[in-house]
Amino acid sequence: MPLARIREDNFRILELYSRLLNFSPRLVTERAVRELTGPVSSLPADARAAIEESAVYGLLTALLGMEDGAFSRAYLLPSLKMLSAAPYKKDAYYKKIRFPAVKRGEWELGYEAYEPYELFVWNDIEYFESGKELPHVGFFTERFSYPAVKQNGREWMTVTPNEIETMKAPIAASRGKVLTYGLGLGYFAFMASERAEVEQVTVVERDASVISLFREYILPSFPHKQKLRVIEADALDFAEHEAKGFDMIFADIWHDASDGLPLYLRLKRAERYEEGAECHYWIEKTLLSYLRTRRLAALEEQGLKDEALLEALSPAALIRAAEEGLFDPFS
Repeated sequence: MPLARIREDNFRILELYSRLLNFSPRLVTERAVRELTGPVSSLPADARAAIEESAVYGLLTALLGMEDGAFSRAYLLPSLKMLSAAPYKKDAYYKKIRFPAVKRGEWELGYEAYEPYELFVWNDIEYFESGKELPHVGFFTERFSYPAVKQNGREWMTVTPNEIETMKAPIAASRGKVLTYGLGLGYFAFMASERAEVEQVTVVERDASVISLFREYILPSFPHKQKLRVIEADALDFAEHEAKGFDMIFADIWHDASDGLPLYLRLKRAERYEEGAECHYWIEKTLLSYLRTRRLAALEEQGLKDEALLEALSPAALIRAAEEGLFDPFS
């Protein structure tokens, strides 16, 4: 398939999910699914998942009036996944940490929930050598509660399946002296401190209220709290002047890719100050998707053919370009 068509389909699926998740994530209801499938609780897990995913896919195509079957089968169907709540409920952080309902200044700590069949992003965007980009959207068949912090009523920091899945790689890479930008609810700090290979976890967080809530209500439940050091500072300033002597660095100071891209680009430039530390970035694949769109416009003006475009837009090429400062963080 020509790259131009693939790009159109990439944009189409992202636009579809942007509207759906922002305005009607509960479009599919449990009642509608059961009318299609009948009872499925007694079926083997794999069979049930296939039936549930097929039902949600069918309902979405009907409710959204999608008539392009080839596009739906290539993008919408493989992007959907029924998730089991069990692995997440067994997560060490979920088992150890309990959250009271607390409000402090503009911050509010407590729990939110996904309702049955409510759609949400559960993992990073997947990139294929063909140029195809596939979002990963999931749903539970039962109500699923997760810890969350709201800032002025807006959900800002959470520990959802998305955070758990997208932090697996940096957690597994944590060793020696670890530095993380952004405290959040302390999920990364907790999981990194659990690792025997980790000597110390330094957290850089600029908001005093977030630090206060964490120290009072979350840190006491950390089994290895002695490994943790929290510094109140700006991450970008710290990255450019003080990030030395660490073995691994993880950045998570953005809400999503839209506000994260300029921060990511500035931190990539700052890597030269960090003396060879292994650096990881939250939802980097999604950030690169946004960067790929920006890069494409400039490359097309050069008249590059599809093969050359794909090479220049690969994850490795985009990361090198970001490290070399070829992108303006403020444009």
